[in-house]
Amino acid sequence: MLNTKNRGSKKTIERFIKDPLWLYFLGISFFGFILAESSSGYMLASILLLFTIVAIYYLYIDKAEALHKQAMDQFSSFNQEYTLLSAVTLQNEASKGYSDFIVISPKGIFNIRALDFEGTIKGYESEDTWSYTKLTGPYDITQKLIRNPVHFHQKTHDIIHDLLMRNNIRYIPIQSIIVIRNEDAEIHTNSNIPIVKVKNLHQYITQHSDRHNMFSLIDEIVGIFKSEGHYSLKTMEKAMSN
Repeated sequence: MLNTKNRGSKKTIERFIKDPLWLYFLGISFFGFILAESSSGYMLASILLLFTIVAIYYLYIDKAEALHKQAMDQFSSFNQEYTLLSAVTLQNEASKGYSDFIVISPKGIFNIRALDFEGTIKGYESEDTWSYTKLTGPYDITQKLIRNPVHFHQKTHDIIHDLLMRNNIRYIPIQSIIVIRNEDAEIHTNSNIPIVKVKNLHQYITQHSDRHNMFSLIDEIVGIFKSEGHYSLKTMEKAMSN
């Protein structure tokens, strides 16, 4: 994945294919055309089809775009002292890691994993698999096991730390965060990694105190990430335009 918007679009398409509700909507619309016997009947069927298309847009497409925009709005309020990289892939000799966003600022480095889901995720930090529960209907509950999202995020955290150490940069605070994009989603765990709602992301980052040693190192750290990692510049340009 090279950019967060593409990631959201892929998830939207997957949800669209798996959910039969859109077929139900379209079926009713086309059935209306079959039954129509007059111009007024065709007009009503056309109105129903238009309503169906609008409903599909708001149920599947607009929701994903709104979630992406909500995250981008939080980043766009950062000032010129913040550098933002998105879709960052890093690796060392032992492993490979990925981060949705990395913020490099006077307050330190923030390693951000954004999770877009509905329902509840539960698990202990020491466990390899966690449980995922989602209410799919008034009486229907979907339950499955998923990989521990904290493990992979912690691996990226360790790679960032190793990257700085190899470049003789020490005593730089690295804060890994899991950001929940969906307001109706919850994560229950004993992990020390903060779990932040996307609407509170800007407040969470800016509440940290500036580190005096960061001001002279920001450009050097940004250069290290640019030379050592693969990332998208699109997010950084948008965030720094304000």
